[in-house]
Amino acid sequence: MLMWVAAGCGPTAIDDGDGTGSASAGSTTSIASTGASVSSTVTPDVTTGDATSRGDTEATGSTGPIDSTDGTETGEPSCPPPEEVSVAFSVTPDETLSETCTVADETRDPEATTLVLDCSGQEVTLVVEVTPAGATPHANVGDLVHIDHVVDQIFWINRWLALRTAGGESDWLLVGAVEGSALDPPGTTLDAFFGGGSYGAPAVAEAEGLCMPVDDDCGPLERIALDFTLEMFGTTRAHDHGTGFVDVLAFGWAYTVEQATQYPRQQLCDDLPPAWFDFVMIWFPSD
Repeated sequence: MLMWVAAGCGPTAIDDGDGTGSASAGSTTSIASTGASVSSTVTPDVTTGDATSRGDTEATGSTGPIDSTDGTETGEPSCPPPEEVSVAFSVTPDETLSETCTVADETRDPEATTLVLDCSGQEVTLVVEVTPAGATPHANVGDLVHIDHVVDQIFWINRWLALRTAGGESDWLLVGAVEGSALDPPGTTLDAFFGGGSYGAPAVAEAEGLCMPVDDDCGPLERIALDFTLEMFGTTRAHDHGTGFVDVLAFGWAYTVEQATQYPRQQLCDDLPPAWFDFVMIWFPSD
């Protein structure tokens, strides 16, 4: 978890998710600090398994900041309240790398997976943590995988992770994750980094104008959402402090967004990131 200390830019109250722009008591954050939450919304053209039966679908097309109910066909709020989720990932050594490796060891508990990779004699350790517990990286001892990890230091540190199968006729993404102030890694796009938005990897896009920005010391701060689009299977929306999933019977994807926030207008602090994204998406097999 990253934190910044900036004169005049201390922690401030975040939108409680009801679309009104009011701060919830006892919930404080800055754009660089993460909270915890879980909620799920899915655009209506996606096959979502249990998500549809729970009534988590939402019509799209709303524009601009809106109240807690947006007049969609389901009456679901466009800006749902934040709930408790957290994500974290780490790669050791903490440096940029792109290697094809063999899984040498694995350790799993309900909320964390540790994979020790043998990358041409170099040991690389990958840890992925998601709360509440859900899908875990589907890689076992002896599997061949390819890991891409990008580290970019500004005033803060941005990180991107992609773990794929390797050596097959048709390889696919197993884990994709971002912790940083931009979705796109340096010199490329996130879709290309994850796999081109192809059948084997969801494309990721920002969805703005769903929550009323809340003033903090550095300017209006807005909770946004991320749209995960899987070719042929539609789009799943997960808000800041929220989750989503899609199950297409042969496999599925679980999305956990601990933070997706931005300053939609000129911010007053030049030592804080203009936006912050902290999410993990995990492929899982399905019967």
